[in-house]
Amino acid sequence: MHLAYATPDGFIAQLDAELFLPEDWAADRDRCRAAGIPEDVGYRPKWKIALGLHERAIANGVVLPWVTFDEGYGLIPAFSHALDDRGQRYVGEVPSNFVGWCKPPAVRPAGSRRRGVRKGPRSKVPRVSALAAVSRVDDLCRHSPAFTGQKWVRFHVKDTTKGPSVWEVKAAGFHLKRDGTPTRAHWLIIARDVLNPAEVKYFISNAPAGTPLEMLLHVAFSRWTVERCFEDQKTELGMDHFEVRTFKSLERHLAITAVTLLFLARTRQQLRGEKTRGVGGPDGVPGPHGGQRDDRHVVTGTDPRSRAFGANSRNAGIHTTSKRLGGEMPLAKDVA
Repeated sequence: MHLAYATPDGFIAQLDAELFLPEDWAADRDRCRAAGIPEDVGYRPKWKIALGLHERAIANGVVLPWVTFDEGYGLIPAFSHALDDRGQRYVGEVPSNFVGWCKPPAVRPAGSRRRGVRKGPRSKVPRVSALAAVSRVDDLCRHSPAFTGQKWVRFHVKDTTKGPSVWEVKAAGFHLKRDGTPTRAHWLIIARDVLNPAEVKYFISNAPAGTPLEMLLHVAFSRWTVERCFEDQKTELGMDHFEVRTFKSLERHLAITAVTLLFLARTRQQLRGEKTRGVGGPDGVPGPHGGQRDDRHVVTGTDPRSRAFGANSRNAGIHTTSKRLGGEMPLAKDVA
């Protein structure tokens, strides 16, 4: 499990890593002892390991204004809830069957009975109305007025070896289900590849109201930096060239390659100097420092004055403060 760190000016490093121990390994303690795995190390789900890496980074003074993750973590509501409880802003991918509400349902207070029921036990905790069933995010994007009432907005996400990567995007307010009741308003973002409309991604975010959609997309699509870390460490630093068989040796090998990558990233940053600072994010989407590249990230054919949440943003519970795509954005530090 890996935690990578990236900044808008192209600085990329691996902050931390931890080996994942499968359940069948953890249950075979003789095998663990033979591999040098400590007795107190057992099976933990990957999302809990990720939370541990995040907690360790924060405890060491690392500032992470944003966190992003793939749907392997996004499908676990407890993971995003834990980040929210820590005050950590995130934009994470979720699977199409992730559930919630675009319009918050009515909630019966604790101590009440179901509607029409005069006798029987009262609920000990707040309850959502039985008629307010949660919906899958793919169904919400197809049928909810919060999405059907707005047009697709195109964004130039990044340049690739095959040309520009352009995605069409819609966004609306979204309430996750937690402890049987709706959370405060989050964001639900749907993005589809213009050249391959069958490729659709869903993202959720706990960013506050008024956060420009450009910023959320910059965070969501910055996950490529993790793959870049892997590629550089494997091809240049020999992360996958280990010839060891014990737990401690693997940990040391990971640590050596991570420290080496950090040294190279710092050296590269020093050699580059101030040449590329203040010109926006590495993918052409504005970075959180507010650096812009005019409106180059907005593809022609869309209305640059359109609001990020479309026609029904007034009913979505979240509004953008940017009058045009590419307008002023709040200052923040590095993207993680």
